[in-house]
Amino acid sequence: MKRKLTEKQRKFCEYYRSCKNVNEAARLAGYKAGSRASLLKSKAVREELGLSDYDFDNDSGIAGCDEVLRMLTSVMRGCVREPVVVVEQLTGASGKTERAARVIEKSASVKERMSAAEMLARRYGIFNGDGGMRQTVIVGEEKLLFDEEDNTSAGNDALA
Repeated sequence: MKRKLTEKQRKFCEYYRSCKNVNEAARLAGYKAGSRASLLKSKAVREELGLSDYDFDNDSGIAGCDEVLRMLTSVMRGCVREPVVVVEQLTGASGKTERAARVIEKSASVKERMSAAEMLARRYGIFNGDGGMRQTVIVGEEKLLFDEEDNTSAGNDALA
């Protein structure tokens, strides 16, 4: 029997499915920073997301391959946000200039997103040894990688 979700929990689940980032999904759903960590401990939320088998109490704290790949993908897609302090110069009604600092949340920069994309590309062997891209061609059950520049086979002799 599925447990009932609150409207906020339902929104959290929708956002979590799209970016796989608990903090970002919780923020978008309207949760305060202090309550975000306990969201995935809710049985109703875990059931909705298909995580009912995951044991958060016995989590070793070490990220596995899937979690690392999800994080890199979230950064690449711009789903991860981080707090940044912004200092503004304000001029009051009396003409006196004051500085004020506030915290805003920003998405990953293009440079950070490109870095995450490059890490994912290296993980999946998309780059050849010269830094160029490889093209994957599937012939029957054989997966062949070709260098983009000269279309030479990258270590596959299946067509020879």
